[in-house]
Order: sequence, then C-alpha cells, then structure tokens
Amino acid sequence: MKSTRLFVVAAIAAFAAAGWLGQVTADQTATPTVGPVAVCDVARAFGRYKKAEDQAKGLNAMLQELEAEMKTRKADLDAMDAELKELSPTSPAFGQTLETLELKAAELKVWQEVQQVRVQSRQRRASSTMYAEVVAAVKAVAVERGFQIVVSQSHEGANASSAELITGHKVLYHSDEVDITDAVVHRLNAQYNPE
Repeated sequence: MKSTRLFVVAAIAAFAAAGWLGQVTADQTATPTVGPVAVCDVARAFGRYKKAEDQAKGLNAMLQELEAEMKTRKADLDAMDAELKELSPTSPAFGQTLETLELKAAELKVWQEVQQVRVQSRQRRASSTMYAEVVAAVKAVAVERGFQIVVSQSHEGANASSAELITGHKVLYHSDEVDITDAVVHRLNAQYNPE
C-alpha cells in the first residue's frame, strides 16, 4: 500500500513537472503579442483629403492674382524704361524718371519678397492645421477599432532610389486589415464642411 501511494505521488509529481516544463518551453517559443497595431499612409490621407484640394485651389488662385499684379508692375517699369530711353541724359526729366524707375524697381523687389513670405506662411499654416486634423482622425479611427499603436506607412514612388527605399521604409509588411488610411480619409472628408 505504501509503495502504491509512493508511486501515485511520484506519478503526479512527474506529470506536474512535465506540464510545468511544457508550459515554460511553450512560453519561450510563443510569439509575443505587442497589442493591436495599425498603419496609416499619412501622405495618401493628405492627398485624398478634400480640404487639401480646396486649399491647393485657393493657393493657385492667390498665385494667379500675384502673377497678374507682377505683370502689371513690370509693365509699368518697362514703360518707364522706354520713356527714359527717349529722354536725353542731360535733361532734368531724365534724372527724375531714372530716380522714379529705380525706386519702383526696389519697391517691386520688396513686394515680391513680401508676397513670397505671405504664400509660404499660408502654406505652412494650412499644412499644420491639416496635419493636426489628420492626426486627430487617425486617433479617432484607432480608438474606434481598438488599435493601441498607429505606425506611419508610406508608399515610395518609382523615382525613389534604393537607399531612399531602405532608409525611408518604416513598415516592411502589414496586412490590409490593419491599414486604416481609407477610414481616416473617409472620416476627414465626412467632417470637412467648406464654407
């Protein structure tokens, strides 16, 4: 009886040890789970955001207006230059016209620089605002779908060098199920209400 009990205790201990060793081995070879991770192609989201298209149209309209103003100002300078060529360098009108021409040329240069700063400032503000909106949409979609991390994914163009592809590629593989780009674009466009 004593030997039977000893045998049963030894068998239970052996099974327990085997189970524990099996669990330890399984834990060491199992793939660790990081948590739900998604990807979003922010450049593609920007490209498909209706607000970005409207901003580009507004910027193009501004650039066309500036170009028309530039042509008008240059035409005035060309007219003054033509007038100057008709005058005798010794006449009093020549000195006055030359001075006015130089002043107008300097004003044109300053005007161009100011307009360039205005255009760049407008682009920066619009990009910054839209980027914040994209990030907010990414967060909202991620929370809705239970993702804890969203990694930026980009699809490099055909003109990218191999070095650019290697260093610029942040996500080497992802399944389509974790790509939330289309959902982000849909949310952005649904929330966008041009005035």
